Amino acid sequence: MKLVSNQLGPNFNLGDALYAFGCALMPTLSKTDFTSHFETENFKLASTARTLLGLLAKVVPEGKKVGIPAVCCAVMATPFLSKGKEICWLDTDKNGLLDPKEVEKYKNELGLIIVPHIFGQQAALEEIIKISKENNIIVVEDGAHFFQPGEPKTDYRLLSFGREKDVSCVAGGALTWRENAPGSEIIQKYSLKNPSRFWTFQHALQPLVLAISLPWWSNGGRYIAGIFSKIKFLPRAVSREEKCGINNFPQTKLSYTQQKILARAFGQRSAEISHRSELAREWKRKLSQIFPDAKIVIPENSFRVILTEIERETILKTAKRAGFDLNEWDGEPIAPRGVELEKFGYKLRQCPNAEQFITHYVTFPTNRRTNLADIERFTKLFT
Repeated sequence: MKLVSNQLGPNFNLGDALYAFGCALMPTLSKTDFTSHFETENFKLASTARTLLGLLAKVVPEGKKVGIPAVCCAVMATPFLSKGKEICWLDTDKNGLLDPKEVEKYKNELGLIIVPHIFGQQAALEEIIKISKENNIIVVEDGAHFFQPGEPKTDYRLLSFGREKDVSCVAGGALTWRENAPGSEIIQKYSLKNPSRFWTFQHALQPLVLAISLPWWSNGGRYIAGIFSKIKFLPRAVSREEKCGINNFPQTKLSYTQQKILARAFGQRSAEISHRSELAREWKRKLSQIFPDAKIVIPENSFRVILTEIERETILKTAKRAGFDLNEWDGEPIAPRGVELEKFGYKLRQCPNAEQFITHYVTFPTNRRTNLADIERFTKLFT
């Protein structure tokens, strides 16, 4: 049985995976120019977005905290913690997005805040920017789930190109900034080392392993993925050390191989958005029939279809029996499960709205590995 997932290689079908593997076997010796894709010359590429967060830690004003909403992945905090910065955990609104009132509440403590567009939903940037400008707070828009080209309205825009992001090259990140952004001269001048050949090959091979494994997951595919995971060719999205607040990822450039894969992803973006939109409309039609009392949210980029005000665990368990792994962020603040919250300075019930949202939502996939037949198969589980 096929495994449908938001997390495991969603942006790579077999053709994409073979292309990535081919790039690893025949590595390019020249970098790719992404100026036209980002629509700005002010950008820096790295092997992971975590690397760039580590650079941003250098521009946080002394004695100030880093504001992060409590609906997040632990790796948003680990680069700052590893640099000795304290996190100010901010509550969200009912949709899991950073609440501007929290920025106002903690404005005297904050030196920098990260504003993610959770699952593609657009955060209240204008209001957050207004408060931040009045209080000299550096604003970093996190576009991992919602890619936007052009010079950012915020001081910085962080982009992640991980395997399950809005645009993906398996692993990678970019940081763009507006002219004269605070500390941008530090970011611009900082030099990163080249990644190892093993790192590059490992990440370029990953889509192929999953493209072979996922279609036959319950018929042996999981064992193929398990073998490659055991020999460290399928690294965990969040390491054991990161769950303890330690940043242990290599601080390197984005390899030329990954740049080539990323350029192809940008070239496919129009078709990708069209595919997502078609699936989002069908998910909405089916889910409104199955769960008439639930709230359905479809972001502008159709990155996910978000269902809230439901019994999350019941849906996840039923779906898993039919090959749908709909779990995302493990239903906990500061995901994934197993994060040592005390090491992150977070206490349960500290951000009640975030904790309410994270336990009462399910996201449905619109990625290229999901099709209309999958939606029909899901529908039959509940009818």
